[in-house]
Amino acid sequence: MITILFLLKIFHIAAASIWIGGGLNAPRDIRRTLPLGQPYVSELMPRLRAIAQLMNVSALATLLSGIAIVFAVGGFGRVPHRIHVGLALTLLAFVAGRYLIRPVLGEIAQAIKASPVAQDKVDHIMVRFRLVNNVEHGLRLAVLVLMVYPFTF
Repeated sequence: MITILFLLKIFHIAAASIWIGGGLNAPRDIRRTLPLGQPYVSELMPRLRAIAQLMNVSALATLLSGIAIVFAVGGFGRVPHRIHVGLALTLLAFVAGRYLIRPVLGEIAQAIKASPVAQDKVDHIMVRFRLVNNVEHGLRLAVLVLMVYPFTF
């Protein structure tokens, strides 16, 4: 028989998969589109907004389903410490998305207004975007390892 806990875990893994994979194509899309100028760049920000919306919804679903799993097994006192650390890193990934990535997206939006974007500006944006994007990827990877590798501390 399928239990609520099993369904929560499936939902949690599906949401986390979307959150982890949702933005993997964004750097390539930005680098390829910015130098093209109009009419191509006019569609870049809508694509990036769609990616951000998908990732925000899946991130929230991941967080809420993870908390639901914790309560389904008896609360925070009944889960390993690695789950607590994973929750803290998940919250840091939210902060990284909000306070590190959004300013770079604003820079991209400004650059689009001056399209076509000069290659040195594209390079500058890409260095910043990859840096902050990799911070968020690193946090999510650390959480993934904490969630699936059964070690204790």
